Amino acid sequence: MDQPLSLRDLKSYLIQYRQVTLNDLSYHFKKPPELIQAMLQHWIQKGKVVRIHISACQKGCCTGVKDMEIYRWTTEDMLNIPFINNCQAQHKRLSLGDLKVGENGKVLGFNDGEKPYRRKLLAMGLTPGTSFRITRYAPLGDPVEIKVRGFSLSLRRNEADALLVERA
Repeated sequence: MDQPLSLRDLKSYLIQYRQVTLNDLSYHFKKPPELIQAMLQHWIQKGKVVRIHISACQKGCCTGVKDMEIYRWTTEDMLNIPFINNCQAQHKRLSLGDLKVGENGKVLGFNDGEKPYRRKLLAMGLTPGTSFRITRYAPLGDPVEIKVRGFSLSLRRNEADALLVERA
């Protein structure tokens, strides 16, 4: 049976992941985007959530970048988190292979074409804004080991390519 979605569940998820797209919320809670939007209006009216609308890249340089809605929980510490839209992420885009051992990085988001790995990476703690350190590469470059949230994580190249990262 389908579980009802509560405002508390929505709040907890937003606080945990800081900023989330409407599509990710809909996918996570298995509810239609219209229902999620209606529930978010409660928190928006109270000033606890900010809706950020991102238009598709106007330069025509980024393929696959579409209009999207991002929701951010607004506590004092969250107000200073810089927002990077998909177009900026495409231009600053690095893969884990571009970073050297010992370098720090930050997760910006996920490639649109890599949906199968997105859920796994989120479950492993690789959420947007998360910092990590490259600890080592296997002799042939695959897999790569990173230190994230206090634990070591090995990712194969095809999994790592699903991440949009930047140097931190």
